[in-house]
Amino acid sequence: MSTDIQETKEGSLLKRSAFDDFDRFVDRIFSPQALRSRFADEFFSDFFSGTRQTMPKIDVIEHKKEFVIKAEMPGMEKDDIDIKVNHNSVTIRGDLKQEETEEKENYCQKEIRQSHYFRNLPLPAEIDENNVQAKFKNGVVTLTLHKAKQTDKHSVKIE
Repeated sequence: MSTDIQETKEGSLLKRSAFDDFDRFVDRIFSPQALRSRFADEFFSDFFSGTRQTMPKIDVIEHKKEFVIKAEMPGMEKDDIDIKVNHNSVTIRGDLKQEETEEKENYCQKEIRQSHYFRNLPLPAEIDENNVQAKFKNGVVTLTLHKAKQTDKHSVKIE
């Protein structure tokens, strides 16, 4: 480990490690204020409400005439998923509510879990809203969105 020796404004020498900058960086990221602002609100709201909202993992593949989008929606059934298509974007939303009840002789335990998935994807080209296919298998939604036919541009004469 190398050390640098620097002179301070008061004229005394200050010994500095090569890791000082890294230590300050880590301290700043994991300070109580940073942790509270970034993680606590989301964690505690999810924890106490029993609700989780996540963005599904997405693959977008652009072909010459279509887009293919694959979205992971674990735990969902096809009836839990809502897909909206606009001329240049697609929104995938899923709501899941699971209840588990365990009853034994002396007690009853009930667990309720909710998950909300939401993703809005802007697309780089307009799509034909009437030519969209959606399939669902093993927790993965596969959308095939055909691109809209390009209209020929025409010139306009100024009078």
